[in-house]
Amino acid sequence: MLESLGAVAWKLATSFGGKLIDWLIARFKRPSISLKRAPENLFHHIVPGTSLVRAREVLGIPHRVDGEWQSFAFSDAHVQISSKDGQSVNWIAVLLPKLDRRAHFPIGIGAMKPLVLGKSTLGDVLALDPDAKIKRENSTKHWCFWIECYFGFSGLYRHYLFGVMEAPCSLPPEFDWDHENDRLKSDPKTVRLNWVAVSSEPGSAEAFNFWAFV
Repeated sequence: MLESLGAVAWKLATSFGGKLIDWLIARFKRPSISLKRAPENLFHHIVPGTSLVRAREVLGIPHRVDGEWQSFAFSDAHVQISSKDGQSVNWIAVLLPKLDRRAHFPIGIGAMKPLVLGKSTLGDVLALDPDAKIKRENSTKHWCFWIECYFGFSGLYRHYLFGVMEAPCSLPPEFDWDHENDRLKSDPKTVRLNWVAVSSEPGSAEAFNFWAFV
């Protein structure tokens, strides 16, 4: 009997002590801000012409605003929009910090089978537009190459940038570049996309500001 009572008393004491320790840790531990994951279908809700009010509803408060650029940091995506008139989206771009099987973002292109950022390859893009050319840009801090295509309906074309970027805020997929001939050496079918932008004008989304995420 006494042994049973002692066991119960010990259990209560250890339980109370554990809760007290947990409370003390929670009380004095410094808070930590965690980034949430980006909406998977953000390309379906934010397109050129979408109001900035609606973009804020989908993406939240930007962590950085620099001129026409507004940047939104998520744990699995760097999202950036640009607005020339201060009212609507001119382009939206998404750069993946790293390739992650849980970070896939479908990109709707009319009635065609959607491409998926983080899963689709440059080869998938070239299959849709065999005449598209690969462009390249680099500096001492970044390296990127991309294909730009346009799809849509007459009077409502959108320009799509499908690319690969290596920057201080992003680890690229594996690829080989032929520096002597300045061309992609890897088979495009093996190079996954980690950077996509949708724009109302050709060439405008190439100005992705990766420093906003450093």
